[in-house]
Amino acid sequence: MQEKIYSFFDSASNSLKPEEFWALTATEAIIPLIVYMTIGVLYLCWGWKFFKVITAVTFTVTGLFLGFKLGEFLGSPVLTGIIFSIIFLFFSFPVLRFAVSLLSCIIFSALSCMFWIDQAMPEKYIIAVFFAGLILGGLLGYYLFRAAIILITSSAGAYFLIAGIWGVLRMSSDYTGINAEELFDQISGSGVYILMFVLPALGGVLMQMREFPLREKKKEKEKEES
Repeated sequence: MQEKIYSFFDSASNSLKPEEFWALTATEAIIPLIVYMTIGVLYLCWGWKFFKVITAVTFTVTGLFLGFKLGEFLGSPVLTGIIFSIIFLFFSFPVLRFAVSLLSCIIFSALSCMFWIDQAMPEKYIIAVFFAGLILGGLLGYYLFRAAIILITSSAGAYFLIAGIWGVLRMSSDYTGINAEELFDQISGSGVYILMFVLPALGGVLMQMREFPLREKKKEKEKEES
């Protein structure tokens, strides 16, 4: 059990590494990149407003990702990924009220384990780290509902938006004269790689939080008029 959890999150942690992110941008078509950027902007600017739809979509994508990683051990990643995405989508509707808490559990447990593995910490404690992430994620998602939604959508939005931008740079290297791959290699070896995701995510948090004071003012104005 312990070895399986460790191997699973060790494989999953590779998706956050620069080489895996760069592979995500490798496409010959512009449509997927436009989709990436569109989803990124929607997540960053209106994640809270459309959180029900976004939560269902994120649940589906999370199921696809987890199923794909599990399928690598079973020998059928595509089929397992599709099955898991359908299961996660199906369960996201009846538990939509608690979907954010569940999603927060998954994300925090995954990030906790991947950070633990990345720091080469003892393998024997991986189960404790996994459950600690589940508990922390559940508490934050339940008691800080609004904050959890904003953080999750802003982080996902930053990832999609940056992937789309780098994909466009990669495709247009011949026209712009910018060697996107060489530039990315320079960035990935420094702290700029992390800031590349953190700054847009922070911008998304600020944009979404700005909406709440405006909403309160609108309600107060409607009360005064009535």
